[in-house]
Amino acid sequence: MQTIRPKYSHWIMFGTVLISLISLASIIFSDQWMYLPRILIYVCAVNLAIWVFFYEPKIRFDNRNIEIRNPLRIFRANWSAITDFETRYGFTVVAGSKRFVSWSAPAPSRRVAGRLTRNDFKGTRMQGEEFVEPGTVGASESGYVLTKTYEIWKEAKREAPDFSVKMNWLGVTGISLIALLLYLSAQL
Repeated sequence: MQTIRPKYSHWIMFGTVLISLISLASIIFSDQWMYLPRILIYVCAVNLAIWVFFYEPKIRFDNRNIEIRNPLRIFRANWSAITDFETRYGFTVVAGSKRFVSWSAPAPSRRVAGRLTRNDFKGTRMQGEEFVEPGTVGASESGYVLTKTYEIWKEAKREAPDFSVKMNWLGVTGISLIALLLYLSAQL
């Protein structure tokens, strides 16, 4: 299965871990041991929050299925269950009357969309169009995922439509642990 995560998720995780290590080292080297438990709890809570909201959301797909993982729910479907794709606010899969927006492929902001020029569309199927939705541009995260999945969706074998939405227990557990850690740090 091919996996797509937000563009900067690896750098965000690396930066958060680096800042966490620096903060722990500063407590240790400054001989402020009494603050170590509280700082350790804060560091764990922040790292867990970054993992839940920036690294765990992803899109996985192959020739038979697509899976969208958000912090609180997981959407799985075979390609036959999908009726359309949208990119208004982010990469959205439409299955019947339900829409599932992926956290890992947002549409570009207004500022970025305002910078688009005709040159951004040269050589694409959108060249010469009067109106183009900014989320479909290949340079955006939602447009990148759309171009990757659209061809597979068109060529997929048509099977009986099947999709499911389940609770993402990793995300729920992570959010619960964050709340617990913040509560514990307030009690110290």
